[in-house]
Amino acid sequence: MKILKMQDEIQTMFSAKDNHSMLHPKALKGKTVGEAKAYILAMRDFLVEEIDEIVLAMANDDKAIKKPWSSRFEALNNAEYQPNDKTQSESLDMLCFAMNILLACGIDAENVEEQYQAVYDKNVARINNGY
Repeated sequence: MKILKMQDEIQTMFSAKDNHSMLHPKALKGKTVGEAKAYILAMRDFLVEEIDEIVLAMANDDKAIKKPWSSRFEALNNAEYQPNDKTQSESLDMLCFAMNILLACGIDAENVEEQYQAVYDKNVARINNGY
């Protein structure tokens, strides 16, 4: 998968910078479980931050979208949703952190499709069997 290879490359660039504190996800191999856990939990936190950015983008950056006490909350939540450049950009930022988790777990551009196919097949079987 080309985009996973691209993410691997950009993480290589980031981790080579002197002032960059984040390890390359693949560098976790051989570290402790605690170090790997901390990395994956950091990626989760970054995913949540990006999801918050998506939600804000859905409301043209009006923070009232997340504040039920706001007078604009209901109107913002009832407006018709239209994906836009900003929601797309923020969702792709989110994908970067998800791909870092894949890389940290040993999934790379060479094996992601095969491994995903196995998960896909299992899920299709579940659906077809009344899961």
